Amino acid sequence: MQGPLKLPGYIRMAFLCFHRIYEHISDLCLFLFNDALVISRRHIFYTPFKHVPSTSYQFMASVSLPRLLVEDIPDTKCCKFDFDKINDVKNALVLQGPKRRWICSTQTEEEKVTWLSSCQSTIHASIETK
Repeated sequence: MQGPLKLPGYIRMAFLCFHRIYEHISDLCLFLFNDALVISRRHIFYTPFKHVPSTSYQFMASVSLPRLLVEDIPDTKCCKFDFDKINDVKNALVLQGPKRRWICSTQTEEEKVTWLSSCQSTIHASIETK
């Protein structure tokens, strides 16, 4: 097995419901291997009198690549009903496993395109090797 694919930035997990409301839930770290995608939650801890924060990762799931579906979510504007603010849903993508679905967003469109193409090409390669 090869090592994980290191891609720039991190993924933000989002919640999109029927009304297209966007809410930041947590920062995810995705590790793409040649046969699986490992999803973890990133925690940052700040300690008094230390200049560097501590970072830890909590395992959430591992999805076999042949069972993973990756889809693009087009950029949209949505309205939050409690404040009538317009919120943009940008750079979002869906990771659909057999038991769970993650709706994620990246900070830039380039990161989103990199993740989409890397995931899809790795999924196709894992299916072809079987």
